[in-house]
Amino acid sequence: MKKNIFLCLILVFCDSYLFGVLDETTAPGVRAQGMGEAYVALCDQVDSGLINPAGLVQLSKKSVGLFYSNLYPGLVNDNINSQFVSYAQPLFSPKRVIGINLYTFSADKYTEYVGALSFASKFGSKLSLGLNIKYLGWNSSQVVSFNDSSEALEKNTNDLDLGLLYRISDRLSCAVAGNNLLGSNISVSKNECLPLITRAGLGYRSANGLNYAFDIMVKGSEMKYFTGLEKWLSELIGVRAGMNYISSGGNMSFGFTYRNVNKERLNYSIDYAFISPLYMQVGQVHRIGFSFSFGGDVIPGKTEISKKKNLVVEEVEPAELIYYSLNEGSGDKIKDEKKKSSPGTITGATWIDGPPGRGKALSFNGVDNHVTIPYSDIFNLGNIKGSELVLELWVKPEAAESKELNALLDKHNSYFLRLMQNKIVFVIISNAVQYNVVSNASLIDNNWYHIVVTYDQKAMKIYINGELDVTKPQEGFIDPGDEEDIYLGKREGLGYFRGGLDEIRLYNTALPDTKIKEMFHRK
Repeated sequence: MKKNIFLCLILVFCDSYLFGVLDETTAPGVRAQGMGEAYVALCDQVDSGLINPAGLVQLSKKSVGLFYSNLYPGLVNDNINSQFVSYAQPLFSPKRVIGINLYTFSADKYTEYVGALSFASKFGSKLSLGLNIKYLGWNSSQVVSFNDSSEALEKNTNDLDLGLLYRISDRLSCAVAGNNLLGSNISVSKNECLPLITRAGLGYRSANGLNYAFDIMVKGSEMKYFTGLEKWLSELIGVRAGMNYISSGGNMSFGFTYRNVNKERLNYSIDYAFISPLYMQVGQVHRIGFSFSFGGDVIPGKTEISKKKNLVVEEVEPAELIYYSLNEGSGDKIKDEKKKSSPGTITGATWIDGPPGRGKALSFNGVDNHVTIPYSDIFNLGNIKGSELVLELWVKPEAAESKELNALLDKHNSYFLRLMQNKIVFVIISNAVQYNVVSNASLIDNNWYHIVVTYDQKAMKIYINGELDVTKPQEGFIDPGDEEDIYLGKREGLGYFRGGLDEIRLYNTALPDTKIKEMFHRK
């Protein structure tokens, strides 16, 4: 009986469309649902296309998502459901991504569907824009009487979505997305158009795996609010909760993810979300999803290819790739003695004497001094099999107003080195998640220290003055990051370093302890 009543309601109102998926006020992805649909500024997975297509630029590999929802099982005998399939991949460059989305809703003989071709592109290191070209519609195989005629009904049309994503800092982002910009007619017997839906939001990713999001959606005179939290308990398991509210009701939701990460050819995640209406007694909703990302780093039977500009690496051999000695002693340029990287440009930093017997060095004021090194593929280390990362430099900290914001070296969205309370902090970014190791020893102001940090896809290590200080197990490839400049003494959104830097070296293979001790003692 309930089933028949519900289907009658569908057929009575289908002339002004049911809005199962055509409404587009409901996020199709499972992760978004688990966070109360507060997702427009955090959208960094393959299911992002229909919420904010600009978020697709955060994907670095071919990705597929399969999602299923069982809607209101207690109401109509499990006969209402929705399915969502999405695919995305970088297009010629990590700065451009193309995606395909298909979202359907069905209730017995009634169906709604949205198909979208998504394009996303990055402009600089902070701004991304996205576009959806949509084909959408509905149909009912039930014979219904309208205007003294009986017929099966259907209607389809085209429309557009636009999205914008802006990274205020490495941890804070904001976004705006607009759906149904053309306002296409979706009604059979009258001119009833798809409403313009605008969503804006903020997303914050903390260093300890806690993510927070807040969205506001405007649809005509109606406003809806969304908030959500997500916590990664480990690299494998994440949990989330959220709520959305509108004057006529709202939902609470919970969810979790289990995933494997950093595998050579295939990553997968299993997502679940449970949604419960706050006021209406229409039953709960269960959503489950499976996501996969494929390769990109290693092509079976081929040479290994990095994610940037198709740099081919037949075999990785130990090598000192870059060496900025900082012995120029004057001028506003520093040169790579290996001649594999471009000269760096000095902004404000001044020349001083380096560690004893090591020539000159640079001094940074902790306010605006830094060195800019133009981007080069040679800095992309640790992101293919056999490629490891070693950074070597001399550091002389000085008293500063803040001991929290002391950036030493930064490769944007890939790896960086900084001081925190005079401890060395080495950070890598893998699958868009930051992993760090902090030194046990604290550096004393106005003293030179020889620092080496290594990552061999098994562990992160910090050496101080030739001795191993700390080791932290860690697996996976380092994200290649953005094709942006590399900085010494500065990191966007993190601050500037006060003190001296000297002899910056970069290697592509982790070195044995004995070699690192030799490096400390060499002149």
